[in-house]
Amino acid sequence: MDPYRKYDEFTSYSGHSQEDWTDIERKMRVSLNIGEDGCGTYHDQPLRFMKLFSSAASLEVDDDSLDFVYADGNHEYEYIKEDIELWYPKLKVGGWMMGHDWPVSEDSMYMTIKRAATEFVEANGLEFDPLSHRTGYTEWWFQKK
Repeated sequence: MDPYRKYDEFTSYSGHSQEDWTDIERKMRVSLNIGEDGCGTYHDQPLRFMKLFSSAASLEVDDDSLDFVYADGNHEYEYIKEDIELWYPKLKVGGWMMGHDWPVSEDSMYMTIKRAATEFVEANGLEFDPLSHRTGYTEWWFQKK
């Protein structure tokens, strides 16, 4: 899910124009073979393309229905915290929540992600480890119990 539009609260990519977001959406739809109904496939697995903010999209997905959730949305603390809190219940027991941009230094702009993910993991008695990522940042993940 992604709104594919420019909005003031999304400062991480503030240099992108609305035309950029429209082009990104078009490329995603083509690469995932998304039909007019919003359905497509990825490696022969069905998917649903949701042009929505994460909070709105979460209302359309049943709890305990997903094997995997990947968070890489708005990187401001309150938004990543909300994404984790809204999407964790959507996971089946044993499902994985992963995200992008775990900071590699304490002065990183992505410390908001580390704070939100760490608070959630600690508050819920979970464990996670950052995985190596080629861009110099790391992925973060934890499994639903």
